[in-house]
Amino acid sequence: MTAEMKQSVLGHHGDAQLINCDSVELMHHGEEGLFFRQIALVITSPPYNVGINYGEGTDDNQTYEGYLDWLTTWCYRMAQSKWLKTGARICINVPMEVSRPSRQPLASDLTQIMKQHFIYNTTITWLKENLSAPTAWGSFASASDPWVSNPTEVVLVFSHEQRKRPDAGLSTIDKRAFIDWVRGVWR
Repeated sequence: MTAEMKQSVLGHHGDAQLINCDSVELMHHGEEGLFFRQIALVITSPPYNVGINYGEGTDDNQTYEGYLDWLTTWCYRMAQSKWLKTGARICINVPMEVSRPSRQPLASDLTQIMKQHFIYNTTITWLKENLSAPTAWGSFASASDPWVSNPTEVVLVFSHEQRKRPDAGLSTIDKRAFIDWVRGVWR
């Protein structure tokens, strides 16, 4: 593990580590055996391609097709890396749709990309009720092409190689919490 990645370890719980780092860098080091078949859960929110400066090496202002190509490469590299355990979960938080450079169904397109390499589990809808602009004013005076503001993001959930985790441990969640968390809509 590089010195920078060691600084990115946020915590430990038993044998588990919580690492906050660039997943592409992690995948590279996983090939060297550092994390060989060690990772059971990936939670990520890739850049949304909305023009944010993430620093060197990340172009967050591409055409939509270029952005999908970047996501395809990222998914392929994750699938080809050797760091995911059988049955590992990959949870990806993205907007349902994006409007730059034009209105596109990002969650749908990313689901199709991921299904080339992983097993689809579910989509969790995350209602974000804090919209700064609750109406699509650009279409107010133009009924020919109204746009709807979609106050949601989604968490796309996939499995690596198989849905069932062969190493699943003892469940530590109570019935009420389980029922609350398995609902497909989060607030």
